[in-house]
Amino acid sequence: AFFARFCNLSKIDVSGARLPMLPATIVTCRGLLELVVDGNGLTTLPDLRACAKLRRISCCRCRIIQLPAWLGECTQLVELDASANRIASPLPSLRARGVDSF
Repeated sequence: AFFARFCNLSKIDVSGARLPMLPATIVTCRGLLELVVDGNGLTTLPDLRACAKLRRISCCRCRIIQLPAWLGECTQLVELDASANRIASPLPSLRARGVDSF
């Protein structure tokens, strides 16, 4: 698994890499603070609850139509940029916690 070799990464930026999905092994990056996947063909995000330190996710200009419910369990998340997607409604759990999302 590719990400298993880089488990100490704090930031992953694969913007514009034309990825249809992220590998599930990304969760081996337990120290991940920031994930940037802008401009990819993603329709969803893998379950990143294991990345307990995650503070920022940017998934602009992807093909996401619904935010995954597990995002509400990411207690360290302070910024979510999911702009330029087709998301119908934000997660109430994120809004209640004051997570900056746009």
